[in-house]
Formats: sequence, C-alpha cells, structure tokens
Amino acid sequence: MNTGALEHLFDNTLDLSAWKYCGAKEDYAYDHVPIPGLRQEVYRRTISGNEVSIGVFTFRDRPAYIAWGLKSETHCGFHAPLSPDKEVLEVRPGCPDVIPKKNEMGDVIGFVLDGIEIFE
Repeated sequence: MNTGALEHLFDNTLDLSAWKYCGAKEDYAYDHVPIPGLRQEVYRRTISGNEVSIGVFTFRDRPAYIAWGLKSETHCGFHAPLSPDKEVLEVRPGCPDVIPKKNEMGDVIGFVLDGIEIFE
C-alpha cells in the first residue's frame, strides 16, 4: 500500500462502516501522562493485503482527532483534527504532537494538539 493511498483514506469524512471495532482506552496517556477525558477507540481493516488501524480520539465526548497507519509500523502514518461533527480537517503526516495542558496546581486539564488546537 503506498503512502498516497494511506494519506487519502479519510478525505473530508470519517466513515468507519467497513472497519472492525477493536476496543477503547479511557484517559489516554501521552509520555506516561494520562489525560482525563481523552478516549481512544481503535478500529482495524485490511486494505490491499495490509492491516490498517485507526485511533479515533474524543475529549469529553467531543471529537478531537484521528491517527492512522499500517498496523505493522511503530508510529502513525497520518493524523488529522476533527470538527465537532466529525469532519476530517487537515491531514498531517506522522503521529500527532499531543502536549498535556496543566492548571496552576499541576493537574492535567486538557491538551494541545500540534501546538495549534487547544482542548480543555
């Protein structure tokens, strides 16, 4: 499967009807720091003989972003922020850059995606 085909799997829409649901993780962690309210749902399917996986991330029940790639790879091939109605916005290469956002007490209250989108 070429990277161009992988990159364009989710142009403008998030249709998971042909994908198999594999499970979810609550309070998903980045760099061993759990982010309360960040949920990951994992889906998989075989395309052109390759197993592809996607993580669909919501924050406090609000669509946040997706990350996908070949299951055989260690890291994501691509990721994209989602609009509130689950529209795929800007496809970006590689894994998302997720930085936990903390309050003045040091508690994690949200996160910043790619230094642009703020979720709190």
